[in-house]
Amino acid sequence: MMKSFVLQVAAVLISLFAAYMSYNLLQKHYKSPSTPAWFEAGCSDETVIGDADCDTVIRSKWGTIRGVPTSLLGLMYYACLTIWIIGVGRPSPKRWWIHLVPVAMIVPGLGFSFFLTFEMFFSELEAWCPWCMVVHVANFMILVCVMLMWPGGGKSDVVQRAASTSDTPSIVEQVVDPPTAGQFEPPSVTGSTAATPTTIQAPPHPVWRQVAATVLAMAVVSTSLFWLSSYPAVYASAQKYHRNFVQAEKLLKRLQNDINTLMTNWELADKQEFNITEQTPVRPGKGKKTLRLVTFGDFECPHCRRFALFVEEKVQPLFDGNLTIVYKHYPINKLCNPKSVTMLHPRACLAAAVAEAAWMQGGNDKFWEVHDIFYGDPNKLRSIDPTNPEDVKEIERLAEDLQLNPERFVIDMQSPDIGKRLLNDINEAVEAGVSSTPSAFVNGKQVHSLAMMNLGFWRAMALLYWRTIGETPPPEVAQRLRGGIPAEKEQKETSP
Repeated sequence: MMKSFVLQVAAVLISLFAAYMSYNLLQKHYKSPSTPAWFEAGCSDETVIGDADCDTVIRSKWGTIRGVPTSLLGLMYYACLTIWIIGVGRPSPKRWWIHLVPVAMIVPGLGFSFFLTFEMFFSELEAWCPWCMVVHVANFMILVCVMLMWPGGGKSDVVQRAASTSDTPSIVEQVVDPPTAGQFEPPSVTGSTAATPTTIQAPPHPVWRQVAATVLAMAVVSTSLFWLSSYPAVYASAQKYHRNFVQAEKLLKRLQNDINTLMTNWELADKQEFNITEQTPVRPGKGKKTLRLVTFGDFECPHCRRFALFVEEKVQPLFDGNLTIVYKHYPINKLCNPKSVTMLHPRACLAAAVAEAAWMQGGNDKFWEVHDIFYGDPNKLRSIDPTNPEDVKEIERLAEDLQLNPERFVIDMQSPDIGKRLLNDINEAVEAGVSSTPSAFVNGKQVHSLAMMNLGFWRAMALLYWRTIGETPPPEVAQRLRGGIPAEKEQKETSP
């Protein structure tokens, strides 16, 4: 009995130790900073003989099985073994076959341990994991303990106890071991009052409720370990994505400040040919030598609004008004844009129709008036609901403000010609590689999205423009090109 107890305690301790080592390997798998220093030292070839490198083994093809870390499977395996050995232990001889359960768990586990050991030492893997070997050895030791705990003989089910001289069993005997017909024989008394020993049959171990409770505990613990282990995985993944995001953000900022790279990107871009006719909305530059900026926009797009205001307030003055702006439609609304998969801007098609109706009745100037109204005050467009018939009057009031015929304005909005114009612009956008708004092209070459709102890029573009036309910019323009620094101050700062 003592031997069985000692073996059971030894098996539990070894299994707990193996579970703890599997947990540390799992932490290392997720690159957790909480891994003990002594554990890290045991994975280094500086402290262990040979090419010891736990990371190489963990990152190998056998470090995970169908996406599940092998160390997690080991943790669940040893946790279940510990629960079984504690909950059931050594069964009685009459139920010896229950002992086949832990054996059936350990033998395949030990076979997998041998397989992983073979992969470490005899495959193409150029490293080995010392702590993995410790866990595999522990698995073998548990099997030894379990086999030595094998229930044998039938005497352990028999318990001796003293019977009283009375012909009837005591109250305790009746409660503990009540006799049944044909089974109880009172001890014979031969004139002596000394008690004679009798034997009783002990109840078999384990009872079924005990087995069921143990199996349930194994299921709950293993499931909990599986789900709880996902937390460090998610945390490690979140940290990785955060690090990547921070690095990408730094790279983008560095690239955004690298004007030479942005200019080179523009110069090397493929040149696109856009169809510009008398019906195309164009805001011409004031001079004869102008630079053409083609923009694809959406009147409900907030980024388009910011870019349009940025061009008028910051970019155009760098060219002294010599920037010719061409507007083309690319509404992000699948109702009028077959290339769009969403209705991100529900009023974009309506706004485009309003602007084109203004052009049909009032020409190029009226289109740009609508352009400035929608981009200058977004609430003007938000106040119009295309599904509400009352909003026709709102559109008519807008036409009146533009000094256009309201009735004709509403009719023109439904003209098939407007739909054709939108489709022509959309097809041009697709051919030029446009998939979002705003998109800008200077002299047919696309401006990178990082450069569109970059004043330094447009200063470099303006300097190239003035050099190309061979003219000196006016003093106020030259000061803007220097970033607002007066020429006298710039000379003082650059002089030795």
